[in-house]
Amino acid sequence: MFKTLLGERFFFPLFFTLLVTSCFHNDNEWSFQQLATNHPKYNCGRVFYKSSDAFLGLEIELVRSSKGLNGYVNTFSSTIPEAPDRPNYTKITLIVDKDCKNFYVHRLEGGQRLLLTDEATQALLKALQDGQKLTITIPQSPFKARIPVDNFNKIYLKLNDIPVQTPNQTL
Repeated sequence: MFKTLLGERFFFPLFFTLLVTSCFHNDNEWSFQQLATNHPKYNCGRVFYKSSDAFLGLEIELVRSSKGLNGYVNTFSSTIPEAPDRPNYTKITLIVDKDCKNFYVHRLEGGQRLLLTDEATQALLKALQDGQKLTITIPQSPFKARIPVDNFNKIYLKLNDIPVQTPNQTL
């Protein structure tokens, strides 16, 4: 009985501490997640940055899977408005240093997730890899995020290390 009480006495505080600390995410850094399976065609991973502003900030996400590399911009507080002249699309602006680039990107169902075009994904990736100052805005809305580049290259290397089989490739 004494061992059981002693075990419970230490187990629950330790369990609670691990649970609480595992739920925290540093908002000023890029993070990495992966799904590894026994079959490379099912492997995938993502690097993502989540803004510290839960209401007007944006999450930036790069996903690598058997379908290639896709870029996404997500919001969690409300929907992103459609572009007035293009249904199911919205305009985003990438501000790299002081150079502005506009892209029309696909607004996915629900309106809180945008699928970046290949061109927008490559522009985003280049700016991050080159360590340039980067801001993403959605002009017809209040959403905006300044994207840090500090640990991006280190995290992005992990994404590229995942063995992923594309449809035209055998591993």
